[in-house]
Amino acid sequence: MKNPHAPQVDFFCIGVGNSGTSWLAACLDEHPEITISKVKEPNFFVRKMSAFGGEENPWFMKNWNWYASQFSHAGDDDLIGDMSINLIHNIPEAPELIKQYYPEVKLIVL
Repeated sequence: MKNPHAPQVDFFCIGVGNSGTSWLAACLDEHPEITISKVKEPNFFVRKMSAFGGEENPWFMKNWNWYASQFSHAGDDDLIGDMSINLIHNIPEAPELIKQYYPEVKLIVL
């Protein structure tokens, strides 16, 4: 299900807090052919912000134009990454949604 407003995303990083995701994001962002979203954790595919009955994310899949704007600084041939670690709290829903829009995307789990 390709949305015409969906930006190119090549990988998502999901993980738990304090597992090195900020370090990985910084390292990847230093690479000249990799772009990480402007907001490190856009949480676009995240419905719940915590595994423990957390609050609903009011921006859950609300604005594709905003999501696309998070990657507007990418070069034409860059690999694009979303480092929304809260995706791990939204299994299986988030990976299933991601697969609908990005069937070939890679998931990095920390």
